[in-house]
Amino acid sequence: MVAPSVGVDVVTRIWAGPHADGWTHVLTISGPPPVINGLTEAGLRFLQIRTMDALVYDLLYSDGVATAWATQRWYGEVTADPGSMLEPYLREVGRPVMPEAAHSGSWITEPENHGRVCLETYLFLAGRMSGRFIDRGWLSEKRHLYTVTPVAGT
Repeated sequence: MVAPSVGVDVVTRIWAGPHADGWTHVLTISGPPPVINGLTEAGLRFLQIRTMDALVYDLLYSDGVATAWATQRWYGEVTADPGSMLEPYLREVGRPVMPEAAHSGSWITEPENHGRVCLETYLFLAGRMSGRFIDRGWLSEKRHLYTVTPVAGT
């Protein structure tokens, strides 16, 4: 049996525009996460929140010199390497309240609000670092919607 090609016919839709001085907002509405190769090499800072199918994954970030991951623990705490650009902001967030263990049969599973807690932390970090939080004014600004189609043979 031959496995189908992954992403061959996937069209990516990206909503992009200004966020704050020195920051651009890019939201992938459909398709794979945007390719960020070259951003760090160009000396650009970025935060990339990866979500898929209602799940929130780790935060990828760069200070323009190095790229690293902020990881999450099962109860919603986000951690980063000591000395990273995220560390002072994570101290502001503090540790989330440890929830009661969620049981599924004999397994202990992630708390029900784990993804929401992590996403709120990631959005807080983006707001504190960029100086602009997502609010009604931010949501009402015009941005561009780009449709990126795959190039044949790639």
